[in-house]
Amino acid sequence: MKTNHCLAVVAALAAFALLTGCQSTPPKSAGEIVVRLTSESPVSYAGTVNVDGLNHAVSGVTPATLNYHGRQADCDLRKVSGSGSLQIEIEVGGRTVTLTESGSNR
Repeated sequence: MKTNHCLAVVAALAAFALLTGCQSTPPKSAGEIVVRLTSESPVSYAGTVNVDGLNHAVSGVTPATLNYHGRQADCDLRKVSGSGSLQIEIEVGGRTVTLTESGSNR
């Protein structure tokens, strides 16, 4: 596997669960969801962002900001090419989870 994005997703989900207080139910009202992708130098990324059970296929080059409206979100994003680390930040209801994927592509 070119990257260890599976570990990054698990870490993001664990951190998201901690930040949301491990709630079994999502917030009562939908709000703004922002996914920010950054890196030291431009890298290509691809994957999916799941908002309220609906998958959105995404791809592009950093830096990027993806905006959604919903109650809960998770993502499976990976660096496709480029040097450096891909930093992913998910903001839901004013709470933010940040993770860095530092896999190398050859």
